Amino acid sequence: MKRSTLALFLVAALAAGTAQPALAAAKKPAPKPKPITKTYYFHGTGNGNASAIQSLNNDTGGILPMDAVKPTATSDSDYGMISAANNPNHECYGNALTMHAAWTGVASGTLTDKVVVSFYARATPGNATVQLFADVGTEIQCNEEYPLVLAEATVPLPASPTFQLVTATLTLRKPVKVKSSFSIQIQNENVATPQASDIGFDSVKAPSAATWTCLPNAGKKSC
Repeated sequence: MKRSTLALFLVAALAAGTAQPALAAAKKPAPKPKPITKTYYFHGTGNGNASAIQSLNNDTGGILPMDAVKPTATSDSDYGMISAANNPNHECYGNALTMHAAWTGVASGTLTDKVVVSFYARATPGNATVQLFADVGTEIQCNEEYPLVLAEATVPLPASPTFQLVTATLTLRKPVKVKSSFSIQIQNENVATPQASDIGFDSVKAPSAATWTCLPNAGKKSC
């Protein structure tokens, strides 16, 4: 074999050898996103106390914010709620007039497994239902506009004059895709005997919050 031919053969063989790892690297799939866990704390100005009249008079309307910033205030914000039988607006999201406490937080990804809501409450004897919504914005929605409840749990409220910690675990039947936000709502049960309760939040003594796990979207490290 001539030297020129041998040299070309060796160059071609070397190029082919170095091309194989490059092709393998090019075909290697992108790593799957790893689940992350976050805690969003409830913020905002409450609507008064557990008195229905005062709650109505101090109506702030709309939905309150939640985010990862821990509260630093030493005094609590309060959200008073009351419920009675045949409430015409029982199926309402985020309406201070019907005393449904709701918080929404920015997120984008897939919620998985469960959302654990830990909040501080004082109440007359009764229960509260904690609900999860996704991408419903900050507008009040009732009755025929009531958004889809993705998960919920009913928990007993402490019959106590002082705030006590209550924990509700919202188990997801399947992963929930979130485009821009998810929301947590707490409301008294629709009961025959009027029930009053008060939620404390946004303080170091009552850091009410939602802890959630999500899978980031492709190419993202966080939700």
